[in-house]
Amino acid sequence: MGKKDLMRFIFSPFLGKKLGQDFFEQLQLFAIKGRHFGGGSVIKNSGELYVLSYIADKLKLQNRLCPVIFDVGANTGEYSAWTVKKFMDKFVDFKVLAFEPAKKVFQLFKRNRNEPQIEVFNFGFSNQAGTSSLFMNDRFSVASSYL
Repeated sequence: MGKKDLMRFIFSPFLGKKLGQDFFEQLQLFAIKGRHFGGGSVIKNSGELYVLSYIADKLKLQNRLCPVIFDVGANTGEYSAWTVKKFMDKFVDFKVLAFEPAKKVFQLFKRNRNEPQIEVFNFGFSNQAGTSSLFMNDRFSVASSYL
């Protein structure tokens, strides 16, 4: 039995079930910290600011006139706001399209962000059309997920 088969055997009773949500949230946070990505959702410690600067520089070198950046699972808009800060000095015209499926979090985003370069939408993304249940973690909205 290979590693993937063993993992599937161990975790399959919990996959796609609300029962395993708390466990998988904690496992995800543990894995993120184990990969040295800051606190998981702390953009200043995660390396994402470097990546945003790198992308802006590369797009500028390629003479891209109006980049469009997607922020999928935008939460309260921190990443979108940092994207605006990193792209403002390099581009006259650009857009950040932010997508947040959780209604309460979406409303926080709309209330707290007013940068004209950001458009925020209240729906999620998938590889197929349809609807799904979003399991919310009220203590830590970043850990909310579709199962």
